[in-house]
Amino acid sequence: PETLPALPQEYVDQHTPEFIKGVEYVLSKDPNLYATVVLKPFDAYLKTVSHQFDDADQQLQFWFESLCSGIISQQVSGAAAKSIKRKFLLYFLNGKTHLPLEELAEKWQKADKLPFPGPQDIIDCSDEELRTCGLSGQKVKYVNSVAENFQNKELNAKVFQSDDIPMIVDKLVAIKGIGVWSAKMFLLFALKKMNVYTMEDLGIARGVSIYFSNIHPELHETIKGIVTFDGTKKKKSKIAVAKNRNWLVIQEEYGDYFFDQFEPYQSVIMVIMWRLSDTMID
Repeated sequence: PETLPALPQEYVDQHTPEFIKGVEYVLSKDPNLYATVVLKPFDAYLKTVSHQFDDADQQLQFWFESLCSGIISQQVSGAAAKSIKRKFLLYFLNGKTHLPLEELAEKWQKADKLPFPGPQDIIDCSDEELRTCGLSGQKVKYVNSVAENFQNKELNAKVFQSDDIPMIVDKLVAIKGIGVWSAKMFLLFALKKMNVYTMEDLGIARGVSIYFSNIHPELHETIKGIVTFDGTKKKKSKIAVAKNRNWLVIQEEYGDYFFDQFEPYQSVIMVIMWRLSDTMID
């Protein structure tokens, strides 16, 4: 479109100012994304879900819970993860209140949020105690590793509030149980960093493919002419082995170049790619 309409005021009012700033920047780069952007709100960036903290300790506890919850959810269904986490939380609440688990479960059945244990609470538990909560042996090690890194302040507010994205990712992946994808999801949704992306995600890979195929079919060939490998081996995409796909997997280096065009708001174009993937399914 030659003239880009302003974002609807209701849409602007729903989202955080930083996200709106990022959306406007992305649309200044590619107005063709306007309809996809305003299709519906982006839940992760609504003002109503923006977390407010009374102090630094409360903020650190939120980050700690986010990382531990991600580990608890690994490789199980959403329903199973919710059940395991509830059992995990009730166990710690039982230790603090000394009320029977049945009574606690009934008391907290309709509660919005069970309190999450702190790092020291988890460190003080034996592996056997944590396994009784439904955690596998590996997840017990992972949760303990996260707790130790918070307790010894290897992970702290200064680290998480830094704009050095690679440094934060490196700190996180050094912890057992946290890979690059998990680290970047934490930066995106818990830390609300605005310049994060990954091509190692099926939804993102498909969204970028749809963007190249349906919105800018000339762009793939253009980027191929720009990105050179100088004898270096191309990255092997983890997405390429996906079965029954009817879309082209974009070479990871081409995707990297694409996301680089939207700095410092790569997170915004990333969630838009997710939306493309979800809304343009054959």
